[in-house]
Amino acid sequence: MKRFKFIGVILLINMLSVCHVCAQETDIFEGIWLGDLKVNQDVSLRIAFEIKADGKTYSATLNSIDQSAYGIPVETITIKDRSLMLNAASLNCSYEGYLLVDGLMKGTFKQGGASLELNLHKVDRMPGKKVLRPQEPKKPYPYVEENVKYENKEAGVSLAGTLTKPSKKGVFPAVVLISGSGANDRDELVFGHRVFLVLADYLTRQGFAVLRFDDRGVGESTGDFSKATVFDMADDVIAGVEYLKGRSDIKKSQIGLIGHSLGGEIAPIAASKSSDINYIVLMAGAGMSLEETIYLQCDAIYSSMGISKKAIDLNERINRGVFDIVRNTDNLELAKKKIDKCISGFNKEIETLSVEEQRSLSIKAPLDSKLYYQFLSPVMRVDLFVDPSLFLSKVTCPVLAINGSKDLQVLPQNLDLIETAVKSGGNNNVTIKLFKDKNHLFQTCKTGAVSEYKKIEETMCPSVQKYLSGWLNRIIGE
Repeated sequence: MKRFKFIGVILLINMLSVCHVCAQETDIFEGIWLGDLKVNQDVSLRIAFEIKADGKTYSATLNSIDQSAYGIPVETITIKDRSLMLNAASLNCSYEGYLLVDGLMKGTFKQGGASLELNLHKVDRMPGKKVLRPQEPKKPYPYVEENVKYENKEAGVSLAGTLTKPSKKGVFPAVVLISGSGANDRDELVFGHRVFLVLADYLTRQGFAVLRFDDRGVGESTGDFSKATVFDMADDVIAGVEYLKGRSDIKKSQIGLIGHSLGGEIAPIAASKSSDINYIVLMAGAGMSLEETIYLQCDAIYSSMGISKKAIDLNERINRGVFDIVRNTDNLELAKKKIDKCISGFNKEIETLSVEEQRSLSIKAPLDSKLYYQFLSPVMRVDLFVDPSLFLSKVTCPVLAINGSKDLQVLPQNLDLIETAVKSGGNNNVTIKLFKDKNHLFQTCKTGAVSEYKKIEETMCPSVQKYLSGWLNRIIGE
C-alpha cells in the first residue's frame, strides 16, 4: 500500500513527460536544488529539482534520491520575480518556492492532498548513493526475456510488460504478477528495490514463465491510472491471462496470479471472474476493506513512532468522519460542505497535540479540509469500501496467503480473515503462512518501519521465495 495523506510515505512514480516554459528571470533559478522532505519523524526523503535554462526557456526534472527515482520531467514551470512554481500533474505533485537569497529557497511540496515544507539549497552536483541490491539479476540472464504487449479491448487499453521463461524448449506453467497500490511499473520499484524483477528472476529460474506489466498510464502502457478502480485493474490482469492462454509455450491449465499488497485484493477479484485462473498467491494481501486497513495501518505505524494513543485516536476519528461522508453523500458539492464542517470541528482538539505530533500526523490547526477532497474522487469512492471477503468466498482455485510478522502496512491478522473468507465459500484448498521478522516487502527486518525498506540490502528474503516456489510446484503437480 502506498501513501495517502495519513499513511506517512510519499512515493514518486516515474511517469515521464516533457514541458518548457518561457524564462522570465536570468539564471538565478538554474541549477540543482536539494532539500529534505520530512514526511514525519520516521521518514525523510531527499528531493532534488534540476532546473536548466536554454535561451528563453526553462526545463526541469524532479529527483527522489532515496527512492532511486531520477530524471522525472516537470510538466509546467512558472517563474515570476523571485517565486517559482513547478508542477508534475502526472504525479499529482507540485512545488512552490520563494528565493530568499541566491542559492536558498523556502517552499512547500504538495502531493495527493498532503502539504509539506520543503526548503531547498543549491548544490554543485546531483547527489546519489550507490545502494547495494545484491538480489537484482545481471544480464545476460540464463533464461529468455521478451517485451510484450496485449490489449484490454473492452477498456481500450494497451498493456506493456515483460515475459520471462526458461530457455529450454517446452510448455511452461505461468504466473502474472500484480503490483500494489499506486501507479507501478513492471518491476514494482519501491524505495530502490525492484521487487518484481527479483521475484520474476527467481521463479523463472525455477521453471515458471512470469508476466509482469506496467500499470495503466505507466511506462509503455496506455490508459489513465488515476481513473482505474480495483475492478478495472482486475480486468487488466484477466487480459494478461488471456494473452498467456494464446501462447503455444504456456500450459493453459497452469496459469496463476501472484498479487502483492493491493495486488492481493485484485487477484481474488480476477479469480472470481475467470475460470482460467488456476491458483492465486496473496503476498501481504488484505482480508478487510481498504478503509479498515488504513485505520489499523495508521495505528501500527504511528505507535511504532512513539506517537500517543490520544493523537492516534484523534487522527482515526478525523478519517472516520471523512470516510463516512464519502460513503454516504453522493452529491459532490454537498459532500465538500460536510467535510468542511467535519474538519473544522476537530481544530480545538488538534491544538491540544504537541507540535511534534501535529507534524508527524500532518495535521495542524486550522486543518485544511480541502486536503480531504481527494477521497471524493470516483476511484476512491469505490476502492475504499470494497470488501475482499466477498470475492475471496467466490474463489474456487487453490489459494496461498502469506504475511510478515512485522508488516505494519497490512497486519498479520489478515491471514485468518482470508482463510475464513475462502473457506466460507466451500474452498478448503487454502494455505496461510506467517514469516517471522519480515516486513511488508518480505525483507528480513528489525522493526518493520517503512523507513527501513531502503536501508535493507535484501529485496525479498530467499526463504520466502523458496516457500512460494515450493507451494507453486506442489499445486501444479497435483
